[in-house]
Amino acid sequence: MKSQLILDSSLDSRIKNILTRYDIFTLDDLIHYDYQKLGKIRGLGEGSLIEIKKYVHEFGNSILNENGPFSSKEDELHSLGRKVLSDYSLDKNVCQFLYQNNIFTLSDLIQTGTLVYQLDGFTKGSQLKLRAFLEELNVTLTYQNNYSKMLLIQLRDNHILEEEKERALENVQIRELYELEYRIRRILDLHDIKTLKDLLMVDKKEIKNYRNMGDVSYQRLAEYFLAFHIFLRDDENHLENDSNKNRQIRLLKLKKELIMKYQLEEIRNWDNREILKDGKQRVRIK
Repeated sequence: MKSQLILDSSLDSRIKNILTRYDIFTLDDLIHYDYQKLGKIRGLGEGSLIEIKKYVHEFGNSILNENGPFSSKEDELHSLGRKVLSDYSLDKNVCQFLYQNNIFTLSDLIQTGTLVYQLDGFTKGSQLKLRAFLEELNVTLTYQNNYSKMLLIQLRDNHILEEEKERALENVQIRELYELEYRIRRILDLHDIKTLKDLLMVDKKEIKNYRNMGDVSYQRLAEYFLAFHIFLRDDENHLENDSNKNRQIRLLKLKKELIMKYQLEEIRNWDNREILKDGKQRVRIK
């Protein structure tokens, strides 16, 4: 039944045309299209959405996240016998914020530890509600440093040996880089890019083609890692290009160091000069 064509359905012809315009051709396409995005399609009002849901329910199915932006994930965890944060007395808005950062269960929260309070956009009011919730459950979050961010800083400052760099890249978890926009981290996670090493193995063109990524988001992604002197893969010759860029950076640093060195040497020599009777100068060597 999931292969049934939308054009052959009982839906209004106007709705059919709108859905096919957005590459929704079958019932299977429809049930896997996020309900929140479906509601934002121009021309699909509340009446149209009710008709679409009724059509989908006739076959015993539901649309992805039909009951909320994270309802499918909640249903998945419930099917595994796990409780999600909304099953507790935690404030609804706090739940939604944590869900946005891929924290769905109490176990996820405990593993994140005190880093949860460093998440972008986590207001003081919401933090107080979370602390009260944890106190009610008698749960204490352990203090954690952001290990992934620390590794990036060490890579930038060349504090990691060359033979250990590959392992360091594997240990930098994209989901832990909270300064990087959540939506970008989420897109990468959906494409199974978990670590920095995974990211560096994917071409720029492929990343840009990820749904909801685009040029602007890719630019933000590239700029974030550029701050740590890490260049994303541009093309098939990325290793050579990255090597050239790194070499250029080293040469620029060396050039600045040499300029400073010679300027200091010039000043030192000037202080040691003697004026001879014939007007000429010579450097007094000690």
